[in-house]
Amino acid sequence: MDQKVIARYEFVKKPEDVDCYRPLEPLPEINSNVPKIPFFSLDNLLQRQFYSLCHPILRHDLFFYLRKTTGVKCPTYVSNKTWINNQNDTFWDDSEELDPTAVVEIRDLLSIRELVAGDLTKYLSNHMFHHNRVKIILSDLDPEEMEIVCNPNVTAFDCVAHATQKGIFTAYLERLPNVNTFLYRMYGDVSDLSSGLFNWKQSSKLKQLCITCGHRYVNNLIQSPELLFNFMKRQEESFYMMLGYWSDENLQISEEFLKYFSDTNERANNERRLIFMNIIANSDSTRNFKLKDLQLIIYHIISKMSFDLYLERFKYH
Repeated sequence: MDQKVIARYEFVKKPEDVDCYRPLEPLPEINSNVPKIPFFSLDNLLQRQFYSLCHPILRHDLFFYLRKTTGVKCPTYVSNKTWINNQNDTFWDDSEELDPTAVVEIRDLLSIRELVAGDLTKYLSNHMFHHNRVKIILSDLDPEEMEIVCNPNVTAFDCVAHATQKGIFTAYLERLPNVNTFLYRMYGDVSDLSSGLFNWKQSSKLKQLCITCGHRYVNNLIQSPELLFNFMKRQEESFYMMLGYWSDENLQISEEFLKYFSDTNERANNERRLIFMNIIANSDSTRNFKLKDLQLIIYHIISKMSFDLYLERFKYH
């Protein structure tokens, strides 16, 4: 049985006063043998007929960019926060009822929850995805949806991934070159954690990175301390990286690791910090490390209660 997808919006107060601007995308290559007909060479009746056959976003673009089209302007709304969930989410009983010809520009926050591949398809014809923050909770996206949801405009990313979504960590990173806040929780295979981070072609500098996954994936990550060191040095000076895991085993802090992260009791206002969080630990302990070039790294092992407090600092609504 197909699930019902519902949406909720936080519209700006006067959406009719806001122009939705959508940068024109390059047109696909067209066979040069195919005849081309300038839109304004059509008579008034043909222009109206063409306009009526277009989906809402194309109507919006025709009206916005040409201005001379004889069609009626589509109702236009701007949503600063948008939630698209499946019907099993008890937070809402029903979805927003919009004019089927309306166009919605999604700005700021886009949150999707428990969707399957293809669920977003019905929104692509009348929603413009201009968000810069995204939350993805236990959802699968097809390649087209992935490109739209995880686009270069996104600067803050928060995801809870399915245990069966192998390789999805790298897939997300590759589409987020400009992100500066990245939260990722995976309770399954994240074997691409090290390769994903160290090979990431990022354009931005991270401020915050929080990853929760299995103990062995965190342990594997710190077995390449030079790569981890260089990755952290590329980020903001105040960058902190939190790696959460659940295990009764301790992490294997090698001699090689201590060549790049050395013990220190010093603290600085601007410091790059590395925090390990054993979510099921029974006691708190803290060790401080500094980088070889004297830029500070703080190494923590903290309990679940402390982890939850740290995690609160990452939340954005």
